[in-house]
Amino acid sequence: RDLSAYRKTGDLNAQIPTKETVLVQAKGWRRNADGKIEIFADKSPTQVQPALTCAAVPRS
Repeated sequence: RDLSAYRKTGDLNAQIPTKETVLVQAKGWRRNADGKIEIFADKSPTQVQPALTCAAVPRS
């Protein structure tokens, strides 16, 4: 497997999404007249900021 793309050195820029992610929890579901499933959900009051992670590859 070619891993050369992951071994680049230099400055990196992390990007943080401008929109906050909103979690929703399904409260129920039903099958509509077309036979498709509809899911009912309420917005959760919890706002989530995705954690940023990174990894380093040692130079050899």
